[in-house]
Amino acid sequence: KIANCLLDSRTTILVKLTFLSIAVETFRHSVLVKSDLCEARQLCVCIFHELPRLVSSVKLWTPCALLVLYEVVTVLCKVLEDSTIMAEVYDTFTELLYCCIRTNQLVFESIALKDVVTRKLLLLLLKYTAVTLEEGIVDMRKLGQLGGFICELVKNSPDAQQIIFEHLREQDDSLVEGLAAACRIHWSLLNLPAEIRETSQAVDHLRVINVHAFMLQFFSSTSFDHSILLDFVMSGDSESKFETFLVKYLELGVADWHGLRAVCAQADADGTRERNFSSESTLDSFMGTLLKFKYRLLRLCSKGLFPHPVEDMLTALEKLEELYEHENM
Repeated sequence: KIANCLLDSRTTILVKLTFLSIAVETFRHSVLVKSDLCEARQLCVCIFHELPRLVSSVKLWTPCALLVLYEVVTVLCKVLEDSTIMAEVYDTFTELLYCCIRTNQLVFESIALKDVVTRKLLLLLLKYTAVTLEEGIVDMRKLGQLGGFICELVKNSPDAQQIIFEHLREQDDSLVEGLAAACRIHWSLLNLPAEIRETSQAVDHLRVINVHAFMLQFFSSTSFDHSILLDFVMSGDSESKFETFLVKYLELGVADWHGLRAVCAQADADGTRERNFSSESTLDSFMGTLLKFKYRLLRLCSKGLFPHPVEDMLTALEKLEELYEHENM
């Protein structure tokens, strides 16, 4: 019924969006219980093929309609698990969003609704940028557009990184997903040829997505409390995703130690954080948080109190500690 509704040109956009809302809940349930995934995937493919026509048929988008469409896009990508399809779905949606933002088409009923929409748009753009970079063949035009869109969404502010982080931290799930996408982007940019990294305007736009800066803001917002890191790693669904992200980030910290040091040095130069102790540098506070986390992790593991193996995390922490100790010699 949902598929027929979407394919019927006589169906109004409100009816289509209502059916899409029902579809989203159906897909989410199927993904959670791992049942009927074949049927859900077939329906997703149908919606995927109809999505461009659905988007182009609407003359005026409301923020609420965009939120429904965002949920549809998110679940489509989750069920289909195909990077090519993900890129095409994201492409359709981001073109729409870019048009809405540039033409001031969106009228928000409240600041709270605007913040929700902005947070979801940022998340979508971060994920799409990560997928685009990981496709293998880097489309600089598309990357430039995405980077420019992200900058425009945060009003090209000199505090763009802070604004992005503040939007993401409103919800734990958003924070974890945003940090994970930023980490994937950072890894991909790090692996680009040096001549592209240093000369491409598209890459320059994406420098606002710096996962080291986001992690520093995360630590600062928690007063460099290592126990909060432990809470994120140990419990809940979003936190288990955080554990996966944290391993990737620690490995990135080892590979891009120079970049991590540079972000901390810039924070010292700008005086943009409150220090726990006046004699500590930002790098000291940052690494102190990670090392306290590491020692607490070791104690829990030695007592058999940690719920699952963390060898990869401990290995990355030890390598990062070696780099830090060498720095202080």
